[in-house]
Amino acid sequence: MRPNNWPTRRLAAAARLFTECLPPPPTVALQRAVLQVAETGSSESLEDLFRIPFEPEDFWAQRIDFGLPVSARTTALVGTDRAREILANIALPLSLTIARRQASARLLEGVRETFALIGSVSPNRSNAYMADITGSVGLRGGRGAAAQQGYLHLYRGWCQRKNCSACPVAMFQSRR
Repeated sequence: MRPNNWPTRRLAAAARLFTECLPPPPTVALQRAVLQVAETGSSESLEDLFRIPFEPEDFWAQRIDFGLPVSARTTALVGTDRAREILANIALPLSLTIARRQASARLLEGVRETFALIGSVSPNRSNAYMADITGSVGLRGGRGAAAQQGYLHLYRGWCQRKNCSACPVAMFQSRR
């Protein structure tokens, strides 16, 4: 198991995220971070926020778990791929809900822009399958988290249910 995937490190990451990285109230800090990404045009700062970086002398830089040292020091509690997944699957949907609840067009646009900027996460079987059947070989290499989320939606909505006749991909391909 990779060091950043250990349950103890994940708990430490969540605790640090809500106590240091996203100070109370965390939703306000998240909104500010999303708007900053939209203004700068780069999602790296938000991805780094969810990676939860630390200094070399930090407790977790030298340990996987309590009493279990790492073979190579790490620079963050969460890896880049996992940080992108947290961003795409939790932080931005939460931000979208807040934007809609507050009727904030500025935040809504910030969420959309941020989502479009997020890089791809590690491919999974569902995304690889969708890339193969649609001929989108570039999906595996980096068309972004938004494209991957779209493919997951298609897979779960139609492929997983074997509902090929109603699938939007099948309808699109038959028009070609």
